[in-house]
Amino acid sequence: RPATARAVREGVLDPGALRATATAVRVGVAARAALLGTPLAPGLAELARVVEPSLASLADRIDAAVEEDGSDLRDSASPLLRSLRREVAGGAARIQAELSRIARSSGIRDALQESFLAERGGRPVLAVRASGRSKVPGIVHDASATGQTLFVEPFAVVELGNRLAEAAAEARDEAQRILHELSGLVVGRSGELDALVDATAQIDLALGCGSQSRRQGGAPVEIAEVVSLTAARHPLLDRAMAVPIDLELGALRGLVISGPNAGGKTVALKTLGLAALLHQCGVRPPAERATLPVFDDVLADIGDRQSIEMSLS
Repeated sequence: RPATARAVREGVLDPGALRATATAVRVGVAARAALLGTPLAPGLAELARVVEPSLASLADRIDAAVEEDGSDLRDSASPLLRSLRREVAGGAARIQAELSRIARSSGIRDALQESFLAERGGRPVLAVRASGRSKVPGIVHDASATGQTLFVEPFAVVELGNRLAEAAAEARDEAQRILHELSGLVVGRSGELDALVDATAQIDLALGCGSQSRRQGGAPVEIAEVVSLTAARHPLLDRAMAVPIDLELGALRGLVISGPNAGGKTVALKTLGLAALLHQCGVRPPAERATLPVFDDVLADIGDRQSIEMSLS
C-alpha cells in the first residue's frame, strides 16, 4: 500500500518497492485461485473474489525486469540496459588493464609512489611522486596531505574514462526510464492493488486465527446465554502443564471462587475472560467444549502484583 501511494504521488518506485508489489500480487492471485477452487470456505472466497486476476501480468512485467531480491534491475530489463552495462564492465576492465600496463612500463615505474591503482573523484589514477610528475603526463585530480604524492590520470586513459563515464550515465538514465515505466503500470492499477491488499489482509487474519485455534486445540463455541466450559485451559500456559477446568455457570450471574494461595483461582478467572475474548476475536478457545454469550465488555480489577508463571498471586 505505501509503495502504491508513493508511485501515485512521486511517479517512480525503486526496485525493492516494485519487487514487494509483485510479491503481493502473486500472493493475492494465488489465494484467489485457491479459495475460488474449493467450496470449503465460501466467506473467504467472497473476500478473494475482489482480487483482479489480470494483475498477474503486472507481476510478470516486474519479474522480468527486477532482480529476485529487489536489489536492482536485471540486465535483461531492456536490450539497451544490457548493452550499456556490458560496455561499462568492459570499459572498466580496459582502463584497469591500461593503467597496469602504464605502471609496469620502465619509464614510469620509478616515478610511482605506490604500485596500486587508485581512484579519485570517480576517475582512475596512479599515485605519482611529486618529483616524478613530468614522467607521467596526465591530469592531476588530487594530492596527498604532505604534497609528496600526486594522483594523476594518465592521458592514455582519459578518453577511456570519459567513455566509461558516459556509458555509466546512459545506463543510469535507461534504468530510471524503466523504473518510471514500471511505476506507471503500478499507478494504472493502484485501485486494484489496494483492493488486493485489503482482501489479502483479511484472508491472512482469518488464516492466522485458524492456525492459532488449531495449534492450541480450540473448540468451536456455541453461542448461548449461559457459560459452560469443559476442559478449558489458560491459553498462555504450557499445554502439557496447564490443568484444565470445567466451569458451568448455568443461570448464575455471579461466582465467588475461594481457596488457598497458588490454588488456581486467578488462572480460572483469566481462563474464562480469555476464552470469551478469543471467541469474540475469531479464535477458538482451548477447550473440549465451549458455550458462551457474546459479552458487551470483559472487565478485570486485579489489585495485587502477581505472576501466574512464578505462582505469585
